[in-house]
Amino acid sequence: MLVDAAGGDADAEDRERMALACDVLLELLRPQVQWLQVDAYSDFDDVMPADVREVEDWIAARGESRRRSNLGRMGVELDPTDDADWHQLCIYASWSINVDLFDDRPLATFHDSGWSVTARLTPAQATIANQQLPASWKMVPLAPILLAQKQQRRLARLDRRAARAVRWRGWWRSRFLRG
Repeated sequence: MLVDAAGGDADAEDRERMALACDVLLELLRPQVQWLQVDAYSDFDDVMPADVREVEDWIAARGESRRRSNLGRMGVELDPTDDADWHQLCIYASWSINVDLFDDRPLATFHDSGWSVTARLTPAQATIANQQLPASWKMVPLAPILLAQKQQRRLARLDRRAARAVRWRGWWRSRFLRG
């Protein structure tokens, strides 16, 4: 399932809706999350509240303590079973440029400070999410979208093959069937 905000510059109302989408999914998915990683960077540094900035610094310090470079701010692992770590994630998820949640495979991604949220949900979870999200931000299944893209690629490949066959036949006739 996918929730994707409208493009453009975020205003205060958009930030609230992005935070809501992240909050709803975090609450729904927490029982499934086995591990997660978060980037301690944001696209909204200029409007970030002080409490969120403190969490960003906490996540960055956590990552930098494991790595001796600025890359310590990327892919910082938090413990989803630790309530303190989870609380920090809930505060910062909609501000981070990237948050990835996993069970035995990718479960959800919050990208571009909450502008794009993709999650693997059950139909029941999608129904709950749709009830809690603004009407303009509905969860939509990705499977039909991905299938349509696959079919478009297949048709384009068949078109390329047909065009190549026509060129080959023309070349062959011009070479060997000169009359």
